[in-house]
Amino acid sequence: TQEYSNIEVIEGDIIKLLPNILRRYTLQDTRYKVVSNIPYYLTSRLFRMLLEGKIRPHTIVFTIQKEVAQRIIAKPPHMNMLALSIQAFGTPWIVKDVPASCFWPQPKVDSAIIEISNISDDFFAKNKISQQFFFTVIRLAYNQKRKLLLNSIGAIRAREVILDALTQIGLSPKARPEELSLEQWRLLTKML
Repeated sequence: TQEYSNIEVIEGDIIKLLPNILRRYTLQDTRYKVVSNIPYYLTSRLFRMLLEGKIRPHTIVFTIQKEVAQRIIAKPPHMNMLALSIQAFGTPWIVKDVPASCFWPQPKVDSAIIEISNISDDFFAKNKISQQFFFTVIRLAYNQKRKLLLNSIGAIRAREVILDALTQIGLSPKARPEELSLEQWRLLTKML
């Protein structure tokens, strides 16, 4: 790292180190990148810490479990809360699959290198959607993902209002959370 002034290698417990590292950055420092081979059990937690903070990296590149990487890039009718959460902030794509045989000791699962680029809060700002409200709606929906949206997000608005919103965006009253694209979630949240 002595040859490169724009790279800092940090070894340690990322959960303990990350808050202090992020404090170094200001709103003008949004071009930093986070690249890591992370402990797989921390995947969702690290994405939340990095994406929900005030100073987000521009790019995240992680080696994660292949199955989780595939869930992150999912499209309808296989959407999930992790995919929506990440896709609302940036553009995810799988750079490369990494077979278990590439590691020693060899794990029981295959891995993938995933990149999330162009990270920002533009989705929320441009669409004038409250992040808090957006995540409240999708959490309600995915906490009961086998239920119809009409029923699972009933705590947000009256059933008639939800039914009208679903109809206006071209969805069936029998729609379930995993069937909606990020764009449909945008429209639904705005209408609610």
